[in-house]
Amino acid sequence: MVGSYGEEAEHDFLEAAAAGRLAEFIATDEKHGNAALYSLVSGVIYQHLTRPLELRRGHFRCAVDAGRLEPECLDGHQDEVEAARAYVLAHAHERFENLGGWLASRLTYISVDAHRRRRAEVGALQRPRLPKWLIERIGPDEWLHELAVKILNWVGASTTAGYEVWPLAAWAEQRATSTGRPEVSEARIQVEIDRILTAMRTRPAWYANYVERPLGRKQAPLIPAQRTSPDEAREFDYVRYDEPDDAEEALLRELASTAITTIAELIGQGRPVREAASEVLRVVFGADDRAARLVLEPEVLDRVVDTVLRIMAAPVSVRP
Repeated sequence: MVGSYGEEAEHDFLEAAAAGRLAEFIATDEKHGNAALYSLVSGVIYQHLTRPLELRRGHFRCAVDAGRLEPECLDGHQDEVEAARAYVLAHAHERFENLGGWLASRLTYISVDAHRRRRAEVGALQRPRLPKWLIERIGPDEWLHELAVKILNWVGASTTAGYEVWPLAAWAEQRATSTGRPEVSEARIQVEIDRILTAMRTRPAWYANYVERPLGRKQAPLIPAQRTSPDEAREFDYVRYDEPDDAEEALLRELASTAITTIAELIGQGRPVREAASEVLRVVFGADDRAARLVLEPEVLDRVVDTVLRIMAAPVSVRP
């Protein structure tokens, strides 16, 4: 669906695309034409790029609907949408019998090209490769070579690692997968990063151009103001328009709704009920260690599974 403009408006938009009059259609009614184009492009991007990416990341809330994307994930989605929208406009005089299908078939090219352009804008290497001098300084460890490439990729990416410079937790997991050895601590990963950066700094100009400069252009997350309230769990009252407990209750309800929706989707894809519930709850409530432990207790998990099955109102068998 193109948007909430009614069937007639949607028909006119798609008819113009099929007749090769998309540019004319948008120029005639710029407001609604652009809105319709954005809606179509955003839908295609979310379905074919954003949602699969969020599922791979374990961002189940973001994978439910585009309206649930977290700010950083939404930024990435919007970057892809803007690139795809520009690509469609560049071909707006062509005939599109199926504009959505045509766009979906070109997403890989559009995304890769846009990714390289964004990296070039911040001065990062478009296709990071390790020069021979850097390999020699790092040494023969293949994992360190891989980590060095990750660093060069990371400095040119728009994503951030929260309040940290590097995604230490993710790289610790990837280290275990890559090397086949047990996962190490984030502190160990930081030591390895420092070793690589030290090697990179032996060529100051190269380091400044391809590491320091693009890293410095990343959008830094806002640091929370230091709390002086005796109740550390709450925001200051003067910035609230409701009671703190009301906000916390609303957040819990939102998280619960997201969890149930996502569990139901995974069950519909054939995942065992308890497995789906355990995985989703661990992600949704994982920011709070106490809550994460609580929702994974057998009794709590049983109640969640029972609730999901009752909400689905379908005879789904629970597999262990």
